[in-house]
Amino acid sequence: MAAKLTESERIKEPIPIELHSISDVSARAREIHEMIARRAYALYEGRGHIHGHDREDWLQAESEVLALLCVGFTTMNGDLRVDIGITASELPHLRMSLDPWRLIISGRRDVSREPMAEGHKKSTPAEIFQVVNFPFQVEPSGAKATFSNGLLELHIPKAGKMERYAGAKAA
Repeated sequence: MAAKLTESERIKEPIPIELHSISDVSARAREIHEMIARRAYALYEGRGHIHGHDREDWLQAESEVLALLCVGFTTMNGDLRVDIGITASELPHLRMSLDPWRLIISGRRDVSREPMAEGHKKSTPAEIFQVVNFPFQVEPSGAKATFSNGLLELHIPKAGKMERYAGAKAA
């Protein structure tokens, strides 16, 4: 069954999205790593400091902290097209960094904390930090990103293609 789009997601014209350089990602990666480490340690403590479950604790902590995005890519005319499923309300919290070999998506996901039995809250991962490695080298300066109808689309030229275009125009 297809999900119905809200009015804010039903956008007719594509919205341009700003792309950033990779250089400012390391602080965010450290922040996410620390969140996961703190949660993994809390799981270890909750088990009574019993050793031998470190990998299990880490993976559990990752699943509780990180929200995964639905990301896919295809090649079109030798260029790369990356599709990311995201809601319009999450767009302002998203930061995308691009280099010739990868895309790093970070930010926060809007989550609703629904009450459960006896005052407990349902925990939904809220942090976004996802790395998408490309199958070939791309030209970040030629990238264009737009959002429309719940789909963030990035069109990125393959490396070396920009020079061919510039050489053809000059001739």
